[in-house]
Amino acid sequence: MIDPMPAKDMNAAADLWAPDGTVEWTAVGRTVATSRPHRLDHFVVLTVRDGLIALFRDYWSPLSAAAAAGGLTGLIDSLEIDSADGKGA
Repeated sequence: MIDPMPAKDMNAAADLWAPDGTVEWTAVGRTVATSRPHRLDHFVVLTVRDGLIALFRDYWSPLSAAAAAGGLTGLIDSLEIDSADGKGA
């Protein structure tokens, strides 16, 4: 994956996958909103059926992404539940 991905050769990258597989990778960079550095770990589950992608699940942390974008407090606030009415804040 080190060679085809930066070269944007998606066919070569796809040829490296087994019919059913998983992959883990880390994206490292800076966010556009804050220019803060960030690290975002991914875990992907891929299933191929009849030569086509039947399932692609990409797991990552929205908390890490929100923190890097400067919006972690807002995300957490939106998830807090008011104990009086059981609704979001």
